[in-house]
Amino acid sequence: LDDSYNVVISHNTELKVTKGEVATSIDQALKIAEKHEPSEIFVVGGASVFAQTIARASKLYLTIVDIAVPAGVKFFPEYAQDFHLIKETPGSDNGLNCRFSVWERN
Repeated sequence: LDDSYNVVISHNTELKVTKGEVATSIDQALKIAEKHEPSEIFVVGGASVFAQTIARASKLYLTIVDIAVPAGVKFFPEYAQDFHLIKETPGSDNGLNCRFSVWERN
């Protein structure tokens, strides 16, 4: 994310991050991020990072791509029972149909 201060969660403390820094835990990453952007922090995951942070989220910005997913692929955690849809816009990217949606916590 070019215009953002990026905090990367990694066990590799030697990792170099342009316009950002490395954290070794989610708690450490969130504390660092709050110093740079106290109003809204964006989490870009993998499934494990999403699963560990969704309980702290008040809003979700999701891009839902309409494709068949092979068995064994990890998904974003379940969210529909804890959040409600406030906006959804159809779109496409690289020939794939998708939906851009915004959800707020109930």
